[in-house]
Order: sequence, then structure tokens, then C-alpha cells
Amino acid sequence: MIKMIGITLIVSLLLSSQAWAGENEDLRPLSPRTATAFSVYGTLVPTALCITGLSVAASDSYGDPGKAGAVALVAGFVGLWFGPGLGYLYAHHPWGFWRGALIRVGGAGAMVGAFAITWDDPDASGGWELFLGGAAIIAGSAIYDIAMAGKSARQYNREIAYRKVDISPVYFQEEKTLGLGLSIKF
Repeated sequence: MIKMIGITLIVSLLLSSQAWAGENEDLRPLSPRTATAFSVYGTLVPTALCITGLSVAASDSYGDPGKAGAVALVAGFVGLWFGPGLGYLYAHHPWGFWRGALIRVGGAGAMVGAFAITWDDPDASGGWELFLGGAAIIAGSAIYDIAMAGKSARQYNREIAYRKVDISPVYFQEEKTLGLGLSIKF
């Protein structure tokens, strides 16, 4: 009975060790440059599509400029909301992604509020200030997230460096028996 409990314990430890080792294979150092590139390209590509779509919508050769302009504007705003945070997702830091996206959505809300204030009266006080404030919030948050994506990748690399623990079977030559070996990588 004791041998059966021991075998069950060893098998369960080995299986959990293999599952843990499989998880650790995915834990590789991340490149801060790649994290920044994700953020930059995730911002620039939708913004370029937005500008291109707006210029096509403004041309006379396109049939219905209202629909194309709206689609281009929405694509650009969605790119500005979520694009700068792609480096955080690469660096396994989803809170940074959502924090920045929500700040930029709030900035867009301020811009919509400015449109609502000045809808009937373009000279209403506070409209342009609110619009510029919302645009500044969006631009500032995007620049901050792009700049901090590399730091987030470096932080991730520091955190995983101390978590590499492996339990594996070991054969002891002198005792002619099997055992378990524990290795910790720093």
C-alpha cells in the first residue's frame, strides 16, 4: 500500500512538473523594441487608413462621401483607442492596455460633448476648449502608452526570470535508484 501511494505521488509530481515545464517554455524574454513597434504600428496604420478614407470621402469621384467619411472616422478612432496599447498586450500587461484605452475613450467622449455643446450654437462657450482638451487627452495617452510599452516588456522579463522552477526525475548512480531533482533558474 505504501508503494502504491509513493508511486501515485511520484507520478502526480512528474505530471505536474511536465505541465509546469510546458508553461515555462512559453515564458521567453520579450523584446522591448517589439512591444514599442506593436504600439507604434497599431496606432499609425489605423490613423493612415482614417486619413486615406477621409481624403477619398472628400473627393468628388466617390459616390456617397458621408458613409465613407463616417467609416474612416470610426476606424481612426478605434485605432487610436486600442492601437497604442498593443505593446502592453504583447508584454502580458492587459491592465495597461485597458487603462489607456479607457482614458482615450474618455477623451473621445469629451470631444463628442464638445460637438453636443456647439451643435446649435457654434459660438457657445467651452465647446472648443472641451474639444481641444479631449484631443489632448487622446494624444497624450497614446504617446504615453507608446513610450511605456518597452518598459512593460522589460518589467515582464524581470518578473519571469525568478519563476523558472523545474522538478524532473533523476537517476542516482551510486544508490541505483530513481528520485526527483529540483532546479531553480535565476
